[in-house]
Amino acid sequence: MPSGPTMIAVIGSGGHLSFVQFSLIAVRDSAGVWTIDRVGQLTRDPAFNVAPEITHANERLDPDRGRLLDAIITNPCLYVEATQPTPTPSPPPLGTRFAQVDVATPFRRHSASTDGTTPGLAARLWELLA
Repeated sequence: MPSGPTMIAVIGSGGHLSFVQFSLIAVRDSAGVWTIDRVGQLTRDPAFNVAPEITHANERLDPDRGRLLDAIITNPCLYVEATQPTPTPSPPPLGTRFAQVDVATPFRRHSASTDGTTPGLAARLWELLA
């Protein structure tokens, strides 16, 4: 697992006829370059009789996306954002994915749950890193 003074972790799951579980760790190095390490598993409905697919990828973010991440994690609004999304109908809509977004910097830490559709900076982080 990558390590560094500034990290963002996103761990989530969800689906309908297929179920996806994923995690990603984004690390900002001392030069300000962001690197993402992703792993995921897609499990299809047993009726499809297909083995689960496991994926793994590493990516170095382009400077523009890196600057967007920097802007979000330095925005004080992120750290006062609600830690739970607005409740969804029960059961949630088909295909909904939920994620835990954790941010750790040398100065602050924040943890929030999101379904990716709730407005907010944690959802924006997930969107930028997915």
